Amino acid sequence: MDERHLEKIKKHLRDAEVQERIQQSIQRGRLEATVTIGRVAQLFHLKESKLRDWETHGLLTPLRSKDNTGQRQYSPNELDKLAIIKELIAQ
Repeated sequence: MDERHLEKIKKHLRDAEVQERIQQSIQRGRLEATVTIGRVAQLFHLKESKLRDWETHGLLTPLRSKDNTGQRQYSPNELDKLAIIKELIAQ
């Protein structure tokens, strides 16, 4: 990539409207990205039953899949909460 092309890209990315579109795309992606309960259990070294228990007690609020299974789906925000919960419980 030549220097002129690189400068054109940098200029484009500094544009306020472009930055706003990028931010919206990032937020939309974070909202739509989810992880199954099984994968969350693996990532955090927990049993699925513990995640369900914390949900029952209002600590977590996973989404439910839209198909007939209703499987729990954890958003990035829920994963953030889970990291905090796990740390606090470890104390």
